[in-house]
Amino acid sequence: MQNFTNANGYAKWREKPIKKLTFCCLTLLLFLLSTTLTNAQKVAKLEQAANGKLTSLQSPVDWVTGAVNEQKAHFTECMTIPYHLELIELVIGDTYTVTIGWDTKKGTTQHAIDYLTSYDYTGNHDAFGHIPETINVLDNTNLEGVGGVSEIRYQIPSPDSNGSPIVGEPTATFNALASTDREMSIFNGTITSMTYSNQMDLSLAAASSELNIEFVATGTEVVLAWGGHIGAESLWGEGNSATAINGAPYHMFNSSCVGLSGCGSKEVQLQASAVESLPSCLVSGPTDACEEETNLIFTATTDTGELYEWSLINNTSNASIVGVNTNANVTVDPGTMGGSFEIQVVISKTVTSGALNTTCSQVVTVNSSNDAGGDGTERFCEGSGSDIDLEASGTGGSG
Repeated sequence: MQNFTNANGYAKWREKPIKKLTFCCLTLLLFLLSTTLTNAQKVAKLEQAANGKLTSLQSPVDWVTGAVNEQKAHFTECMTIPYHLELIELVIGDTYTVTIGWDTKKGTTQHAIDYLTSYDYTGNHDAFGHIPETINVLDNTNLEGVGGVSEIRYQIPSPDSNGSPIVGEPTATFNALASTDREMSIFNGTITSMTYSNQMDLSLAAASSELNIEFVATGTEVVLAWGGHIGAESLWGEGNSATAINGAPYHMFNSSCVGLSGCGSKEVQLQASAVESLPSCLVSGPTDACEEETNLIFTATTDTGELYEWSLINNTSNASIVGVNTNANVTVDPGTMGGSFEIQVVISKTVTSGALNTTCSQVVTVNSSNDAGGDGTERFCEGSGSDIDLEASGTGGSG
């Protein structure tokens, strides 16, 4: 206790704990500041586009979290589901990494989301018979309506095909898309790298893939946008697409990140009831004919189609349809002159609140009876039959 009576001693006795206390407070403050800054820089939300049901189209699309069913959206196999991920309160010039993942397989053989595409890739949407809904990708984000925000698009790396039941797929299908249909978009940022951190073997009953996206923020609010390609029977075979799975097989999620909070808890789902499979389409009949020949017969076969409508396009031989054009079979007069024609059928099936159409066709060459062969002799004009198998492709081709 005698130290308390010595002024200098007393001061020294008090000085040491004050220094220790000050150091501890500063350390705690720096920790809290660091934690606060990290928590402020966060993944705000992951949303998917809902384009409305067929009887109540939503254009521009709504952006929603959670699950979407047939009351909120309409999709076909080979279309893409648009997504956007919003990141907020970032530090301009800092580098961040987010990882997004998706289910590639659900069930024993069913394929869900094959790979990533551009958010505005429409695939077979025109099979619904109306123009695609408008996608305002910044709607429902802090960048909505903000001027001067630029979009930069980067090529998404090709997925692998390890363990695939179809050799080389889905890599080949992905690479066959136009380059503008396989891009990742970023607003208020620049992407420095995209690499797969996980691509599970497609021989597994359940599989998923994950993509790391590293970017530098050029604004405090950043939006990433992409699409998920819906697996189709035309690629994987009947019963092997996600329309054959009950529930919500189309999962997209944010699994992890670096330099950001709010990761690992963001997921959206699309129920299989919102996705329709296109009716298959097969045209069989002759591919060659002679002018003024006896009428030709063509047949359309389909798995789920209900209605048929035949027509002639690119007709240079004066061909014409004889009789009705709404049955599975159609009769065609090949015409009065050499040339060609394309016999086309639109096959429709009834879906929830509307109809879905698939178009396929076959080209027929009509030979003139006096065409000469390459050796100078007259060519004998005789038609020959063959089949052509066009997989369900919608009116705009397969995706």
